[in-house]
Amino acid sequence: MLQNKKFVNLNYKLNKVYYGLIIFILLFNFNKAQSQYYFDESKLKPEVKEILLKLAKDNKIYSSFIGLVGVESPTQKSLDKLSKQDTTLLISLTRHPNPVIRCYSFRALTNKGFKNFFPLLIEHIQDTSRVECMYADVIFRQKAGDFFIDNVKFEYTNAFDYAMPNQVYLDSLQKYILDSVIIFTDNKLDYLKNILFNKNFNENYYDRIKYIASENIYANVALSKYRREFDAEIILKNFERKKYEYIYSKNTDSYNNCLFEAISINPDTIFWRTVKEKILTSKIERGDKNLVKALFKYQNDESEKLIDSLVKIDIEETYIKHPYLAILLYGLENSANENLLKYKFYIAEKHNITTPQIFNELDASDSIRTLKFVENFFSEYEKFYYNFSDYHWITYNNSERKIVKNILLYRYNIDPNGTCDLIKDLLITNYRYLFFNHYLDAARYINDERIKNLLLGMLLNRRKVDDEYYYIINALISYKDKELTKKMILNLKDNLYLKYKNDYSLKYLIDYAHECEETIKTKEMNDVHDYFPRVNF
Repeated sequence: MLQNKKFVNLNYKLNKVYYGLIIFILLFNFNKAQSQYYFDESKLKPEVKEILLKLAKDNKIYSSFIGLVGVESPTQKSLDKLSKQDTTLLISLTRHPNPVIRCYSFRALTNKGFKNFFPLLIEHIQDTSRVECMYADVIFRQKAGDFFIDNVKFEYTNAFDYAMPNQVYLDSLQKYILDSVIIFTDNKLDYLKNILFNKNFNENYYDRIKYIASENIYANVALSKYRREFDAEIILKNFERKKYEYIYSKNTDSYNNCLFEAISINPDTIFWRTVKEKILTSKIERGDKNLVKALFKYQNDESEKLIDSLVKIDIEETYIKHPYLAILLYGLENSANENLLKYKFYIAEKHNITTPQIFNELDASDSIRTLKFVENFFSEYEKFYYNFSDYHWITYNNSERKIVKNILLYRYNIDPNGTCDLIKDLLITNYRYLFFNHYLDAARYINDERIKNLLLGMLLNRRKVDDEYYYIINALISYKDKELTKKMILNLKDNLYLKYKNDYSLKYLIDYAHECEETIKTKEMNDVHDYFPRVNF
């Protein structure tokens, strides 16, 4: 055993040396990368030239499906044809002078499952040519180098509405190398901003991050995470020096976002005046979530008065209610200050909203008061639905589903019989389509035969909206019970509406159920509202 541990430790050290050497070589040879792209099209076959012409026609990069209803994009067939071309040709096309062709060629390589993509990625980390993209119904501009990274960064690319699955993507070591090369070069990609803002870096990066922080405001967020004694003054001076540059470029949102994120991470007293002045001289807007988060990190008499005034203000007279409540919740959730518990209860009881994290704090603090909130929650669910509506757009963490689930489970643990009656009331007696999948998604976490039988029975009846058949199937499949799945399919076959609608509808639902049953063996379900597994209907 001791020998194995020594071997593992030695292997780990060798890997660190090996990948450190790779990074050094990449940095040493970086200036040799081509700054100008050249490609000789004269030797291309006519059919390839035709593909490239079609891809470049709109000078725009499309996702596979576009628009609100998900029609096939005008370049998808051409991209499919390009993906069937020789790998060597596609590699050479990533150096085409047209950035749209470069990007489509790299996408074609990933579609082919080309595993040796990493050198091409490194080659293009200085590719700042801008391309216009349309994913689903979202149009934006992106640097070509960022496009390359996005297409291998995760399992899915730019999943706004129609996720594009990637055949290949970065492993942890490749991400480590990529991030290191990006940071230790003079890089202009948005990816650099992203990792500086969101990631934590070890001591090996400290000097470099401190150096680039003088010109890159995002690096000050990364620098703040080290929480070193004298860095707060440096960070403040960096922001003061860059302030007017961002005012003149009309990009104060990015400036404020970075400034107050850095302060919220390390709320040094040197920053208090900046936070106080901003709160007193501006109206809180949706983009001010980090400002409010920073304020809620301070514990002094002035900060408590400001927080009290923000929480207890007559919101509807001064602000747009839902974004404002979302920002308050965000600030409260990100503060461990026990003095703020009273405001967490105030928001929950007055507006019927909370978050999973805050809910746990409330229960630990005052279980009787929390129980009263739980008992009233579903009777005022419409208030929760609208008051909480903007929180997702601030956090992107699907808290809405989590809090409904947590509250229902909390109630079930105290009163199983009453909760089963409540679920029947929510899903059937007082059915509302707007909230149906919220209730259903929470109910599936209760492992009670009464709930399972309730869901099975719902498949015997005609649904007002056909999508609900998929939601119910998803909920039942999530129990991972073969016998339950068999009963579900029998009930689908006994549904007279499905039987007489057309054979295809019933067959498709049954096929879908079997596909879900196989998929859930290896991949957990997100929520019943998302079609699972990902299929195009």
